[in-house]
Amino acid sequence: MGSFKILSFDGGGVRGAFGAAFIDELERCHGGTVADHFDLIAGASTGALLALALAFDVSRERLVDFYSNAAKDVFRRRPAVSGTSWYKKRILQLLALILPQFSQNGIDADWILAPKYTGAGLRNKLIDAFGDETLERSKRRVVIPAVDLTKGQTVVFKTPHCPNLVRDRRFKIVDIAIAAAAAPTYFPIAAIEAGSAYVDGGLWANDPALVAYVEADRIAKQCKREVDPHFQMEDVRILSIGTGERHFRLWPTGQEGILYWANQLLDLMGVCQSQGISFQMQHLLGERYRRVNFDIEKDWRLDDVRNLETLLHLGRESAREQFVAIRSEFLSSKAAPFASFPIGT
Repeated sequence: MGSFKILSFDGGGVRGAFGAAFIDELERCHGGTVADHFDLIAGASTGALLALALAFDVSRERLVDFYSNAAKDVFRRRPAVSGTSWYKKRILQLLALILPQFSQNGIDADWILAPKYTGAGLRNKLIDAFGDETLERSKRRVVIPAVDLTKGQTVVFKTPHCPNLVRDRRFKIVDIAIAAAAAPTYFPIAAIEAGSAYVDGGLWANDPALVAYVEADRIAKQCKREVDPHFQMEDVRILSIGTGERHFRLWPTGQEGILYWANQLLDLMGVCQSQGISFQMQHLLGERYRRVNFDIEKDWRLDDVRNLETLLHLGRESAREQFVAIRSEFLSSKAAPFASFPIGT
């Protein structure tokens, strides 16, 4: 029996720059491709972009560039909504003046009426990176959480690493990444096939480490070919990379409504989910679970590109500080090559 190593990336919008810089510096210190040492890679929301990039050997330089440069195009405000009755827009504009908290929270009439961003910038950058690649061509096992609105349930996009995994293999990487990162109110609802509708997997698995751990159990039980990894769950190790932990303290009066919560609810949900999953994984795995994270301030929201340089710096510093321990725990041996299951097996 051998080890089974998992690399997991949290959701968190532009704060994914931390993970990109962390991997960049880790590879620089290691002198090789980090993804070669992991049997399974998981990513939620912005972490899905990182996971898929590593699964398809996107260079670390290009990964960092995506956040340091492309993020400003991804998070560029959409044009003002057109086709809305003038009186409705006027009422919303007046509300913004009457209720100062609208503008304090960054909420304006256009954001109330439509997603804050078009998603076009994200799609264009993903097409540049992945073209028409499909999930079945991945070089590594991947799991990506999302939410299927038409079926009303959570979903996990998977490479064909277990028998009978048919649904996702021919989905385009670009479509999966957009579906996984379609944060409600920030980006439009995503479609992969006609009639489908998906939103951000960070709504239920912002830290996908537990999703990956359960998938490892499925792999251990179902994958019995000679080329498959053979391991016990006691052999699983996880390197989990966060997008910031906020030590939040809110002092509401008890009478707050949607105006108070609207612009901070997704961030709060993401941080709380990641924190809760981390506690559970530490309990399950103990020293076999390594969490990499950093402290964030209240205003480090998932679309705030002003913090990019700081995020990249924090990622590189964290990699240097933890390299020796990570090399010993995760990089001492490479994972066996991934062989997908053909359809019908």
